[in-house]
Amino acid sequence: MEHLLRGPLVVLLLLVSLSGFCLEADFSGTETLTTDPQPMQYQQFTGSLTHDLAPFHFIASLLATNDDKYKASFSDSFWAGYYFMLLDGGLSFDLAPFHLRVGRLGHSDSVSSPYSLFISSNPNRAVLAEFSYDDGRFFYSDRWLQLNYRSALYPDDRGANYKVYGLHARNLRFGFQDSVVYTGRSFDPEFFFNPSPGFFLQYTNTLAGNPWQQTGNDNSILGFFVDYTAADAWYAYAQILVDDINANRIINPTSYQNPDKIAWSLGGKLQTDFGTFGLFHAGATKYTFEPYGSHGYDSRYGYTYYPDSTYPSFEGGTKPILNEENYIGYLNGENNLSFKAEYSNVLYGFALQAGLEFQLSGSKSPANPWHELWSYEEAGQGTKFLDDPVLEKRLTGSLLVKKPLGNWTFSLDGMLGYAWNALELTNATITDPSVGNDIWIWKPSASNKLIARLGLGVGYSWKLN
Repeated sequence: MEHLLRGPLVVLLLLVSLSGFCLEADFSGTETLTTDPQPMQYQQFTGSLTHDLAPFHFIASLLATNDDKYKASFSDSFWAGYYFMLLDGGLSFDLAPFHLRVGRLGHSDSVSSPYSLFISSNPNRAVLAEFSYDDGRFFYSDRWLQLNYRSALYPDDRGANYKVYGLHARNLRFGFQDSVVYTGRSFDPEFFFNPSPGFFLQYTNTLAGNPWQQTGNDNSILGFFVDYTAADAWYAYAQILVDDINANRIINPTSYQNPDKIAWSLGGKLQTDFGTFGLFHAGATKYTFEPYGSHGYDSRYGYTYYPDSTYPSFEGGTKPILNEENYIGYLNGENNLSFKAEYSNVLYGFALQAGLEFQLSGSKSPANPWHELWSYEEAGQGTKFLDDPVLEKRLTGSLLVKKPLGNWTFSLDGMLGYAWNALELTNATITDPSVGNDIWIWKPSASNKLIARLGLGVGYSWKLN
């Protein structure tokens, strides 16, 4: 074991010595009162260690909290009810125009928006490997995501690949985005190493009647974006995601008309002397991001980190996997229409970020293929969108204030809102585990809910050059 560790350690020290030395440590703690998803008070502490001097970077960060979402590490008496999570732990290399990063890291979309479609704006982490290239005219990136690997809860390994191909034209960018989720393995070398779009790889590799046919279930999602950046002035974008589209309306109008499964997003930011203003809109039709399932067949290739909406609770029973922590893409999920206004500024040394959001949502499930139906045939022809008898209406306002004082940073993070006919996790009336219909779904209820959160935080940063 000593010989196995010696080589990587020497390489790491050599890279650090060649790039200089810049080590930074950050520590923060937050006290939070919240009503969502249930009333409680909890504490959260994070610590991170980073080296950030080109061309080599690394980060390692750890979170400790007692919010009762997950079981306390070891025993309540040993760690006072806290559990630990690895937030980030990874390496990156910047060798322009090439960039490489690996590890458990946060990741983002190509567009700058709270409503990005292919990769959620919620800072979810995943084990990933990413290669990107940008020469100022052409850009390309290829990202692998580990979804489920050797899972104790889910029978199949799952993985995903996200690719972007694009062109610069001065301040204008145009890009094609391509994602594939696959089951039966957590990493597929051809999806990562082959720059061909996943749509073509999916069908050529799983097509029967040849000696190279592969097993497993694959699902390709594709789309486009265009954005424009005017330096120190404004930014605007538009983005579309296609999970499935009804081509028969043109090719064969008299045949079956399947539901469109699409999402869209647009918006922008304007910088003024009075601060930066943002306005955004997005939506997604019903069944977008879901897997396919029908009559004894369950694909489990939904565009999610986990192929379920609940997990076994350490207290007995189950707990929900929050949608914004499960969707790989658009954080508000399917069957949704959203509008958001944002404002940010620095006043008297205080950094301010404020937001106001309104949402309409119908029933949704990241993992149940057709909710309370057996198959797409029962869903009926045509696109489904906010056609539930009752919809959730949600209005929320948020405010984040930060004040740096030397190495210290103090923060206040608040949210206040209300949900009418709030979404509740409900057991589906049809429960056939062979088609995923035993997975619980989120449905608008007869209950209303106050949404409130107040967090007070303090952080300390220390840097050694």
